[in-house]
Amino acid sequence: MEEALLGVIDRAGPGDALRAAVYEFHFPRVLDAFRAAVDRGVDVRIVMDAKRQGRRNPETGAPVEDFPREANLRTVAAAGLEAQVTLREANRHDIAHNKFVVHLREGQPVSVWTGSTNVSQGGIFGQSNVGHLVRNPAVATRYLAYWEQLEADPLRPGLRAWNELAALPAGKPAKGITTVFSPRGSLAALDWYAELMDRAERSVFLTAAFGIGGPIEAVLLKEVDYLRYGLLERSDDKMELLKRDHDNVFTVATRIRRAIGGWAEETLADLNSHVHFVHTKFLLIDPLSEDPIVVTGSANFSAASTNENDENMLVICGNTRVADVYLTEFMRLFNHFEFRERVQADQAGGRGPELAGRRRSAGSTWTRSRAGRWSTTRPAGSGPRSASCSGSALGHGRRPPHPALSPRERVRWGSVLPWEASPLGNVPCRRAF
Repeated sequence: MEEALLGVIDRAGPGDALRAAVYEFHFPRVLDAFRAAVDRGVDVRIVMDAKRQGRRNPETGAPVEDFPREANLRTVAAAGLEAQVTLREANRHDIAHNKFVVHLREGQPVSVWTGSTNVSQGGIFGQSNVGHLVRNPAVATRYLAYWEQLEADPLRPGLRAWNELAALPAGKPAKGITTVFSPRGSLAALDWYAELMDRAERSVFLTAAFGIGGPIEAVLLKEVDYLRYGLLERSDDKMELLKRDHDNVFTVATRIRRAIGGWAEETLADLNSHVHFVHTKFLLIDPLSEDPIVVTGSANFSAASTNENDENMLVICGNTRVADVYLTEFMRLFNHFEFRERVQADQAGGRGPELAGRRRSAGSTWTRSRAGRWSTTRPAGSGPRSASCSGSALGHGRRPPHPALSPRERVRWGSVLPWEASPLGNVPCRRAF
């Protein structure tokens, strides 16, 4: 991730311009790269969160350092970027949560880097995050127009009105990229994402750093006949209800807290105090179809991220390559954390490593195959997926292809997902798309 972000900055040459909007902005090597760009003749301007929150220690009453304001200001000063930075201070109870950089060449936007990755050591190295580079001048132009609004440090009502000048599509968007900027005057954007989910025909995959609520939770509570996967940073208060439908497969990120088999106890690096594991915010709708939808960006799927904070989202329709990469990353993370959640649950229940990590539905049975893999068969009459599903000893597998699937789905479900597109290294790790 670091190399990818530095590459975005380093590609800007003399006469080019970079326009950035950032929340956490205190990883020195990235700020040094912006400083080097200024020195080689790049016009760099950055809008940075610098809200004065006025918080106090609840026990002592002493003032608490404003975050990320103070850390940002110290690092900006150390890098010598004060002249390039505009402080985003209005609306002190809302956060300027964007993480994007627009690249202009000869005065024209040519690309934009966006996603969920804060410019911090924890964002780049400590959490799962997305960096998405869009080489599309039309999309970059929309981001530049939004950035120009942010540079004026507007109050919430004016920025809401400007963001809503671009109406949301009715129903499924046309093929291509739709941009959604916040804050907005209503929860219509969140309702739209939920509507797109509700129209899914094959599968849904969702990551959430701060739980699931509102219209998206309402859709997930509906009974469906296709798989819906969720990867959460923390348990949702309606987790048991969500799991009541066996087509909802959710896992909560965790670590191995007690050594088991060949796995040592895992410890946190303490790079982040609030979100340790899953910081991505993306939604995949029918990603294995010929017309997938990918929703991705900085905004958590919440009311605050929709009508209070500065946020940006991409809604990408019909791009199978992008959907493949996102789905590969989702399954990589899901398998990693599902195993750990199962191990933790088994250890808490007094079971040993022999059963750790195997998942089965109520009423199904486990058998070991000759290849050392595990399979489970649902009892007769349990629904349309009563056929056998096989997976690794972690208890996770893919349904075999069948005639109802499209050719693209048959290839993906019947073979290994495109792992050549997945990131390398130890989890958690980030992928720049």
